[in-house]
Amino acid sequence: MEEDSVPTSDEFDGARSCRPSVTSAFSAPRVIGLFLLLLAVLHGLYQAERRLLDGQLVDLPYTRFVTLAAEGLGNILLPFDIERRGDVTLGTHPNATHDPTSADYVGNTTVVIRGGCNGIEALLLMLAGVLALPAPWAMRLRVLACNLPILFALNLLRILALLYTMARHPGWIDVAHDQIAQGVMIIVVLLLWIRHVDRVRALHATVRA
Repeated sequence: MEEDSVPTSDEFDGARSCRPSVTSAFSAPRVIGLFLLLLAVLHGLYQAERRLLDGQLVDLPYTRFVTLAAEGLGNILLPFDIERRGDVTLGTHPNATHDPTSADYVGNTTVVIRGGCNGIEALLLMLAGVLALPAPWAMRLRVLACNLPILFALNLLRILALLYTMARHPGWIDVAHDQIAQGVMIIVVLLLWIRHVDRVRALHATVRA
């Protein structure tokens, strides 16, 4: 994970090379406005790709990869076997050796990974948030290289948690999916972005000194 160290000398050099623009560009209204603009553009491009190209360029290949990764991780972490059923669907193996009323019983459960379940929206939030902040490109790229895999892994855990909930506690699936799982993703994106904001502020304060 990204270290809580002060910005590196390369970042300081990059900031000093554009000192007049960097120090004046860090303002909340500007950052918020640019963030909203970038998010709208990224989200619009993503939705256009899904609708005009049927997701063949980005959405479906990425979702297939998420499904494959979730299957592999799930068969390691979950107390029951899961399998892919098609490109974007995960399912559990019915456990016929247990009583359906027992805590160990697993029925035939299926999760379709599309739309918000593939985690792309969280990646777009982080991408827009990082690009909206006036920082050297070396810092931006390093933050994205660190944070995007974290969000990818967290989304895999979210998918597995939902599959587990559907298999063992189906009555809780609506709360788990609509409130807990999505809320956790948003909170983690926000925390990672705030951490990046603090480092950018420290960089700008050093440049002004």
